[in-house]
Order: sequence, then structure tokens, then C-alpha cells
Amino acid sequence: MDTGAQARAAVIAAELRGARGPTLIGVVIMTAVLIFVTLAIRPLAATPWPIDAWVAAMAMVLVGVLTLMVAGTLTDRPGRPVEPWVRGARALQSTMSALIVVSVWILLPPAGPDLRALMLMMYVWYIATVIAASSEASPMPARDIVVLTLSMVGWVVWDRPPYWEAWAVFLTMAGGTMLAFRRMIRRAVVAALEARIASETAEAATRAALATAEAARDAKTRFIASASHDLQQPLQAAALFFENAVATGDAAARARAVTGARAAFASTQGLIRQMLDHLRLEAGAVRARPEPVALGPLIAEVAAEHEPAARAAGMRLIALPCRLVATADPALLRRAVGNLIANAVRHAAGERVLIGARACGGTVTLWVIDDGRGVSAADAGRLFEDYAQGSDNATRGGFGLGLASVRRSARLMGGDADLDPRWTGGAAFRLMLPRADTVEALCEAA
Repeated sequence: MDTGAQARAAVIAAELRGARGPTLIGVVIMTAVLIFVTLAIRPLAATPWPIDAWVAAMAMVLVGVLTLMVAGTLTDRPGRPVEPWVRGARALQSTMSALIVVSVWILLPPAGPDLRALMLMMYVWYIATVIAASSEASPMPARDIVVLTLSMVGWVVWDRPPYWEAWAVFLTMAGGTMLAFRRMIRRAVVAALEARIASETAEAATRAALATAEAARDAKTRFIASASHDLQQPLQAAALFFENAVATGDAAARARAVTGARAAFASTQGLIRQMLDHLRLEAGAVRARPEPVALGPLIAEVAAEHEPAARAAGMRLIALPCRLVATADPALLRRAVGNLIANAVRHAAGERVLIGARACGGTVTLWVIDDGRGVSAADAGRLFEDYAQGSDNATRGGFGLGLASVRRSARLMGGDADLDPRWTGGAAFRLMLPRADTVEALCEAA
């Protein structure tokens, strides 16, 4: 549906909701008119059956209007199709207009001169009221105004009551004026409704933008707090190791302190590198340079780099042999795989981490699967968001940037990254990349 059709549908839906009160008032007024016709005009008719038939037909139309209004109220919901209700409203409007046109020749003949003048004014009032209450869903067509005006003028010319010439001129002028008012009123009503809908849409967009900005602000606040905490830990450890190295006179103790200080500084360097990498990805400053990459050697090398950390955590890394070739940026892919392995080592609390790849069609899926505590349903949907960390205190740590960086890197390379919800014996993270397993790609990667 194009923008114009959407705007029209929104206008119609708004008018249908706003027309319920006026419609109910109109039904009450027309019911009073039917009672008036039955009590005041029917006794004057020599043959009352045409009046009875007309009253019965009008009563059926009013029942249809009430039924449509009640059904529309009970089924009202956002996004509801409006066309069935539009067709129903227009059918009832056309039927009522036809009955009003016919009523000129049924109700005026038996009425006396004074009553006829009153009824002619009531017809003019009816046109004005319907024009004011008409909507995009059930507008009063110009044709109906013209036909009703011609019907009244025709009867006046045919019956020639007192001052019939003045009546004919008055009714013609009234009909022409109503036609002009009809166009002006519709334009004003539609413009007002479109402006209101645009205002509500802009307000909703503003609220969404404010919510997004607040979420980003809160995330960055958490990031700053996390960065301050996580950077302090290795720096404090390095300071303690340095003090021990200076204070001790034992060479072996000094060597252990120096090794500990180096490890603390390496941890700090890793945290800073992770933060800078993510900020570059977030700012769009990183450009992928895809080329054929042999996944087997890359997986083995990255697993070897994380082997000491895994051993310290009591875990074993298993890199499966692989001959697949993916189209990727080697540096981005190495970093993404490293982040997935580091995430498993830090948070899984399991015994094994399996790293491998499988191909399906034109896609290569690289898996990092652990047999640890798994991911809760509450965390699964937001793990790849910026600064997101697990809700379980045991799984918290780091900046909450690793998985977000993995997904950004994957999408830069034309792929994606997510958590496989089917895995229940731990967590299975997957990195999807375009496949490049032609002979030329294999030779180039080699």
C-alpha cells in the first residue's frame, strides 16, 4: 500500500471512530421524524400504504446503520481493513438518499400548505445535516444533492402551491449553496484529520526516538561504569605485582611478580583493544576487504591463541579439521572467532568448547559450541546488543561488546551472527559467511 492509500485508510478509520456519536444522534432524530410522519401525515393521506411502506423501509435502513455501528465498535482494532465498513456505510447512505428523494412525492401531497412549507425546510435541513456529518467512508455524493433538489423543485412546479415560484428559486439556490458547502467542508475535515494523524505519527516517532536515545545513554553509562571497573582490576593487579617485585629479594618471587605484571598489562591491553575495535565498528570506520579465507588454519590458529586462557578456566578447546573456504576479511574474521571463543571461555563454565564449520548451499556456518551453563531465555534476545551482559552475576564481566562486535563484523562481511536457540546442552554461537569453495578460491587461500 502506497503512502497516499495509507493516509486515506488512516483518515477513514479515524472518521469511522469519530462518527459513532453523531451517527447515534442522527438515528435518534430520524426515528423522531418517522414518528412525526406516522402521527401527523399518515392520518391525512387518503391511501396510507405508500407512507407505511416508506416508513418501514426507512426503519430498516436505521436498523442497518445501528448494526453496522455496533459491529464496527466491537471489532475495532489497529490495522483493521476499512473497505468492508466503507462499502456498508455507502450502501446505507445511498439507500437513505433514494428514500428521501421518493418521500417528496409520498409525503408532500397529503400534507396541508403549512405542513408542506415545514417539510420543504426539513428537506433542506436534511441536506445540510448529512453534508456536515458525511465522511470519507460515507460521503453524500453531489449526485444525491442534485437529485433531491430537482425532486423538490419538480414537485413545487408540478403542484404549484402558493408562492411556488419563490419556493422553486429558493430550493434551487439552497441546493447550489449546499453543493459548494459540501466541497469546502470535506476539504476542511480531511485536512484536519490528516494534520491530526500526522501529529500523532510524529509524536509516536518522537517517543520512539527518545526511548532509543535514553537506551543508548543508559547503555553508554553502563559501558563507562563497566570499563572503569574492568580496567581497574588488571591495573591494580599490575601495581601489586610491581610492588612485590620491588620489595622482594628473592629472584624466583621477583620473576613470578614480573610475569604476573606482564599478564595484567596484557589483559589491560586486550580490554582497551576490544573497546577501540568496537568503537571503530560502531562509528563505521572499518571497511571489510573480503577475500577467500581457508577456515581450517584460521580456526586452529585462533584456538591456539586462546588455549592458555581456556586451560586456566579448566576448559579444553577442540578445533575440528576443516577444508571450507569463506569469503571474508581475514582480520575481521579472526577477531570475530576470537571473541566467540573468549566469550565461551569466560562465561560458559563448562569443560569443552568445540570450534568447527559446515557448509549449506552458498553459506558457510562457523560454530563455537560449549557444554556449559547455557544462555537463559531472558538473555538470548539481547546478547548481541551493545554493552549487553548476562543477567546472571556469574556470567557477567567485560564490557559487553564482544558479541556485538562479532555481529557487526559479520554483517560487514556480508554475513550474520546469532545464537542457535535449538541447542540445549550449553550454548551454540554461529557465524554465517558467504561460501567461496571454488578451485580458484582454494588455490588463492592456500
